[in-house]
Amino acid sequence: RLDPDHDNATAALEWSEVHAPLLFCRLAANWARYWHVRQRDADALRWLESGLRQPDVNQAQRCLMILPLIEFHTKTGSLDLARRLCEEGILISAQVDDRYLLPRLISSVAWIERSAGDCEAARDRFVEAVELARGLESGLPSLLGDLGECELALGELAAGRRHMAEGRAAADASGDSRISLCSRIGFGHLDRYQGNLESANEALLEAIDLSLAQGNRFLLAEAVRALSFLTAAVGVAENAIRLRAAADAMVREAGASFDPWPFDQEGERLVEDARATLGLDRSQALVGEGTALSLDEILALARSLVLSPRQSVSIVQ
Repeated sequence: RLDPDHDNATAALEWSEVHAPLLFCRLAANWARYWHVRQRDADALRWLESGLRQPDVNQAQRCLMILPLIEFHTKTGSLDLARRLCEEGILISAQVDDRYLLPRLISSVAWIERSAGDCEAARDRFVEAVELARGLESGLPSLLGDLGECELALGELAAGRRHMAEGRAAADASGDSRISLCSRIGFGHLDRYQGNLESANEALLEAIDLSLAQGNRFLLAEAVRALSFLTAAVGVAENAIRLRAAADAMVREAGASFDPWPFDQEGERLVEDARATLGLDRSQALVGEGTALSLDEILALARSLVLSPRQSVSIVQ
């Protein structure tokens, strides 16, 4: 559903905080992402810190709450605090002998390094996390995707594509539907950047179908945004502007904000070029049209882009 169900989530947390502390800790950890995509990180922080104060929380539960706290402090620039939490989490994972926690914590270290601007150190930590996660029943698809994106940021396009493809295959094989969906959006951005426009279109249409099947309106908006960049890349300026405005409206209605993706800034520039070509008045009119589109109209517009192999040409200078 599009309406963020804040009241029910808050009520469940408030009740469990008093009456079922261990359930409260699980909810606080599992719902941290829910609050983040709705730009309510302060709520996530409040519940997680309350969970850490619960007297009966065990070490494994504490570590599960530390993980989203690390992500929060990394994204807000409190890297020293994030590092200290990582150190605590790594110690806990050793004490409880949980082989599933350690790759996630090493991945958190990688994100801290990347946020500090050291992509090479981040890549090395992602490689370490991937190797630790191989053979486990969960976590590997996401880690492979993170490693691939880090390699793309370093300009290692072949390695990045290889690890992203491995992550997508692992997600599909394991039934990890969210990572399967995210990987297709990632490939939509990457293929568009590399000029593989037909492949980009195929990946993004698959992402739209998966997001509808999963009822994930936030990632549907992400897929429509990526498709607006592709539409601009093939020169269909008016529909590119309509789709970009529709994606904005969808993500606002979901109470969320767009996540960063590889090469999405290049995509934004393509849409800006389309606006400049059409002029201010026409662009504003198209933004209004896109904002007013129904879901069925958005889907019809998204599926209207027809690419042929002749259009799979390089647009990278």
